[in-house]
Amino acid sequence: MGDLTPHFDRSEFACKCGCGFNQPHPELAARLEGARILLGVDLHVTSGCRCLLQNNQVNGSRNSLHLLGKAVDLSCNTPPFRHTLLTVALQAGFTRIGIGPTFLHLDIGTEGVSPKAIWTY
Repeated sequence: MGDLTPHFDRSEFACKCGCGFNQPHPELAARLEGARILLGVDLHVTSGCRCLLQNNQVNGSRNSLHLLGKAVDLSCNTPPFRHTLLTVALQAGFTRIGIGPTFLHLDIGTEGVSPKAIWTY
């Protein structure tokens, strides 16, 4: 059992620099929980919350939603799993999705960004 949702702990979203930022937005956590339930297998968070220092170290966007706890990257290493995770993310209500070679970026951005977008890295 997680301390954030039934399947996720705050520690999974903690900034990698060790600063302690581990507060994902409640809507992000709820949608991720929905995706996890639909998928039926654990999801591995590779990047959750980021402070400005960490965001700069990973060359994140200046306006990255990771800075606000409104974005997450999930491990996704095979084309079949990528397809399944993409399908489930859409079913769980995610409308902003980035597809990377080893991860899927999901966010709940609304202000200053297109509310519906799928892009590649």
